[in-house]
Amino acid sequence: MKALGQQADGRFRLEQNVRFEGEPVESRSWMMWQTTPGHYSTTLTEASRLAVGRTDGNRLTLRYPLKGWGLIMHQILDLTNNGRTVVNYGSIRFLGIPIGQLRATIQLTH
Repeated sequence: MKALGQQADGRFRLEQNVRFEGEPVESRSWMMWQTTPGHYSTTLTEASRLAVGRTDGNRLTLRYPLKGWGLIMHQILDLTNNGRTVVNYGSIRFLGIPIGQLRATIQLTH
């Protein structure tokens, strides 16, 4: 993950390389901005429209529809004490039924 930081317009930009076992590396982009205190809107490469999020301490919770198939992603991202690592828990639902989960560790490399 390469945090590119705050843009001139106040938005936060992030570039991410994702590796899944046996698959080629995927590049993803995030752009996040605060809408009201503690609430955010985010564009993500894999989302079909804006993600909405909120913060609580070092936790960011995001919810967004994935491109295609009507899947909804719910993510909880916890920033660890070192300030460079995020533990990402995710749940994917289809018509409200859980169909997948993820747990990933995201480390800032730059």
